[in-house]
Amino acid sequence: MTTVQWFRQNSRGSIINLFYLAPGTKEHGRLTSTFDSKERYSTLHIRDAQLEDSGTYLCAARAIEALTPADVIADVIG
Repeated sequence: MTTVQWFRQNSRGSIINLFYLAPGTKEHGRLTSTFDSKERYSTLHIRDAQLEDSGTYLCAARAIEALTPADVIADVIG
């Protein structure tokens, strides 16, 4: 995995983007998210959770493989 995104879907069905993360940690208000690409996990913590934090929380991961020029040439030729 190279990047992770965290979203929250509220009771009306609206999806709100919370974080877009490369490996590391980000903080926004009472939310903290961590992404470890080597161990392949991400966490989302809500400090002092409140009623308005209710909803469904979703995580999406993206993986990109690095190709060498030889891989690209082999794919084009054969």
